[in-house]
Amino acid sequence: MINDLTKVFAEGLTALVQHTEFSWNQDIISDFPWEQIRESQNITCDFDDQGINWYLVYDHMIPGEIAFISRYYPVVLVKRECSASFLRILKNHGLSIAEFQEPFSCDAEILKYYVRDKIILDDRFLEDENFSFDHEWMDYIYARLERKLSYVTPYHFTFQEIR
Repeated sequence: MINDLTKVFAEGLTALVQHTEFSWNQDIISDFPWEQIRESQNITCDFDDQGINWYLVYDHMIPGEIAFISRYYPVVLVKRECSASFLRILKNHGLSIAEFQEPFSCDAEILKYYVRDKIILDDRFLEDENFSFDHEWMDYIYARLERKLSYVTPYHFTFQEIR
């Protein structure tokens, strides 16, 4: 089953516009009490060195990441291993929360804000001749793809693709 992130990602965009404490280029997590979280819950957060859009959250008692916090929007994707107490902290800081369950989908108009370094392209026209698309837009897309820019399909993608 595909996990649709449209609602949560839209909430993140709305929160950014409605709340003056968030700004476009400010890191969302800059005001988190990380030292307190690290001491009380043994949880740390690191910038994702494989991408530009997310922070990776680790509980040092559990292997791997437990959550992924958007760098620019008040949104977090949480794995089942994420503790209830850390979820409360996330909610108290106004983050919209979605379960990390791949594969994902999202409305293309919303997804483009979360993926700054790739093209959002619904490529279903490649397999379905009845699928309509804008020829001018496709000329633009083909020119970008020729420059080796990658793309994300909004109807089916993984976290790795939106990092």
